[in-house]
Amino acid sequence: MARADTRGESAVLGGLDGLRVFAAVLMTAEHALSLAGLYRWTMIGSINVGQLGVSLFLGISAVLAVRSERPISRWVWRRLYRIFPAYWIVILASFVLTWSVHYRRFGVYQVISQLAGVGLFTHPDSLVNEPTWYISLILCCYLGHVACRSTHWPALANGVFAVGFLSLVLIGFRPWITMHMMTFFAVSAVASLWPGCLRNTRFLLAGLVSLLAAGIATGFAYLGIALLAIWGSLFVQRESRCLRMAAKHVYEYYLIHGLALFGMIRVLELRTVFATMIGIAVAIIGAVLLQVGTEMTVVSIRRSALRLLRRCDTAPLPNTESVR
Repeated sequence: MARADTRGESAVLGGLDGLRVFAAVLMTAEHALSLAGLYRWTMIGSINVGQLGVSLFLGISAVLAVRSERPISRWVWRRLYRIFPAYWIVILASFVLTWSVHYRRFGVYQVISQLAGVGLFTHPDSLVNEPTWYISLILCCYLGHVACRSTHWPALANGVFAVGFLSLVLIGFRPWITMHMMTFFAVSAVASLWPGCLRNTRFLLAGLVSLLAAGIATGFAYLGIALLAIWGSLFVQRESRCLRMAAKHVYEYYLIHGLALFGMIRVLELRTVFATMIGIAVAIIGAVLLQVGTEMTVVSIRRSALRLLRRCDTAPLPNTESVR
């Protein structure tokens, strides 16, 4: 996530950092409780806390995508660069671990699909490292964002996408996926509208309207909570270093935490609370190491590629005269 130079921009990002960490807490709680078989505890009324965490993540991603002033090609490159290197390392390790303990069977096609980030659509019921289904979702959202941003009326385009996915939710077509897609594009549409003095109020108004519509579809409740949470985060006046550091590693933590919790609760069969604490600690340490290792790996590959290019440029041309 890019950092701003101004104090106001830094405060806004600081509020979203706190919201991102809170979303990670919700998703961790849902996964730990589900692995322990305590499914009832993952629900607050009709709201699943893990799916709420996903909605918050998507809302944050939508706001940051709309706020970005980078050229679209550079924005896409930075998003892919942020997503894939760490994901490839984790998903390859996940396949190796799954194969070594004979937990689940998979083929070459599944490995390729998940490495490409489309596993949610090709193997929705047999994903290795199941929480990584989010990668397929966010890639689809980014693809739609590129399409909307390429138009002359991005706010209208986002609104059309949101209404389209709402229609799919209402007819029951993959409701969890289409609900989250609706959240991303609805938040994008709101973030693109009403600049100036209404820059905070727009999220409040849209959030309240969405909650009032929750009786029509549960997806509106997730959208409304996400909008209200973003509205609240915009009132943060200063940035916390601790939250900034934690938020910096949330993505890597998300990639690892499922494996860590599964290993402690299901494989080692430890007590739920103790296993969860150890799993979270392992995931936090692993997230830091993964980020450092990913950066080192990418830098090493870049240097090797540059050396290879330089050697190709300086290589002597064949002596054609001697051949003649």
